[in-house]
Amino acid sequence: MTDHPFNDAMVRGLFLAQATATMGLDPAWDRAVADYVARDLRSRAHEEFGPFVHRRNEQIVESSDLQRKHGEAWKDTTEGKPMWERHWEISKADDNAMREQFYEPLWESHRRLVKTPAPSLAAAVLKASIIELYEVWNDCTLLGDCIAIIDDDLARLVPLEGGAA
Repeated sequence: MTDHPFNDAMVRGLFLAQATATMGLDPAWDRAVADYVARDLRSRAHEEFGPFVHRRNEQIVESSDLQRKHGEAWKDTTEGKPMWERHWEISKADDNAMREQFYEPLWESHRRLVKTPAPSLAAAVLKASIIELYEVWNDCTLLGDCIAIIDDDLARLVPLEGGAA
């Protein structure tokens, strides 16, 4: 975990609650927001207290026992090396499973939401926040320009007097 404010459970909860507050104006937007919120909640729950975390905690206990017994070089012992290799393989498999089962669908929900026209100014604010928080602008699989997407929403929702800024 990084110390990014979005990693705080309260901040994340408030953001997701605010996301749901943009619903009710457009069915396509509502589906995109509901999908995003559900996928975000699901991925966060699995990364914080799901089966992958339990497995990783068991590995920490197991390796801590060997470290106490053999010191810092426990990975080089006949007892420690096979365990370390097993832990490494399990961790790689778990990381791949998290990515495939939770992160990739979440990233797809970001792309879908960003490409869905915002039905209100609050929805445009949410969309811009998602683009920034998740660095959607840097997603090479997003077929679209995030600046143009936000500009199009704002031009439609809040036409400026005298033309574009």
